[in-house]
Amino acid sequence: MADFKFYNDYGGGTYLELHDNHTLWKIDKAFDFDEYYHEVSKAIFAMENRYKDLEVFQLGRSGRHICVPDTPTNRRRYKALVQYAEQLEQVIINHFNNKEDLIMKQYVCENEISRYDFDRINKLMDVMFGEYEINPEMHKLIDELDARPDTMPYGFYFKFDDDSKIYIDICSGSSNYYDNCQWVSGDCNEDYVFDCSYEISEENKFIHNNTSYICKFIIKED
Repeated sequence: MADFKFYNDYGGGTYLELHDNHTLWKIDKAFDFDEYYHEVSKAIFAMENRYKDLEVFQLGRSGRHICVPDTPTNRRRYKALVQYAEQLEQVIINHFNNKEDLIMKQYVCENEISRYDFDRINKLMDVMFGEYEINPEMHKLIDELDARPDTMPYGFYFKFDDDSKIYIDICSGSSNYYDNCQWVSGDCNEDYVFDCSYEISEENKFIHNNTSYICKFIIKED
């Protein structure tokens, strides 16, 4: 279970805090505050675009507390949200420090998928096997999707121009489904496993080694 960190916005309730990093203190060069807040807004938009039904808030002094509502969905994907928020913060820092060795590269790879399979994957992410006998709606959903524990119904492979690869596998354990996403270097000597986000989007962005990898699903309508 994730160790949740909370932020109490007086008068506004309690939120899940993704990070409380002093981003401004990590920028080495002089910068324009309007540009800084513009970059932060772009990062928040990227998060809300990456995750379904997500609202991101800047709270506290200088808006440094990056928070999301305390909901069951956000608790389930909390580790992935924290990881992505930290990666986007590093993008902002790199933007202003403008060091040549930290300039963000971007690679894009596409895979086709049917509308049926794309929709089924995201419905599978809602499955909770433990509720099969006690929740009629969950019982119906599991039967409708033919959902089963300890399986891997989908596996996708994206190869990028730098010869690295990202594997996106849709797996189930004893209680639920999850996305297992792994980056592998071109020489296969390095790999990195991303935290689960429990959903698949048409455009899935991963950041590793100051490089952005975008895995795009091209949906074929049935």
